[in-house]
Amino acid sequence: MANVINDIVLSNREAAPIPDDIYDGIKVLLADKGFQAAIQRRGSFYLPDSALYFIENVDRICDAQYIPTQQDILLLRVATLGVIEVKFMIKNKIWRVFDVGGQRSQRKKWIHCFDDVTSVIFVSALSEYDQVLVEDNST
Repeated sequence: MANVINDIVLSNREAAPIPDDIYDGIKVLLADKGFQAAIQRRGSFYLPDSALYFIENVDRICDAQYIPTQQDILLLRVATLGVIEVKFMIKNKIWRVFDVGGQRSQRKKWIHCFDDVTSVIFVSALSEYDQVLVEDNST
């Protein structure tokens, strides 16, 4: 894991810092009472679980010398579009793990992943059981 994080950090060393006017705008938004009220009602609309973490760390993240922490990287979320396959070996056995997009528009792409399958593991965030779906704003 440390190598993966190090590779991510090194590959983004040359990324431009967040411009001051953008940072100032973020700070104004965060101080806005309407925005704060919306954050308190976040269960009624789609907002990723990690949003509060990044909101609380905006000063550090917007700093020109910002280097992502392990926690920053672990809490990032990029929606899976399509099917992503990862292969790895454990005790001379090749394992193939597929990450399939959970959004409704992605579900038709799953079917070919189930040919010659011996096991299926479903992973779901327990923290999301009562959150609205991003696709249709319902729970």
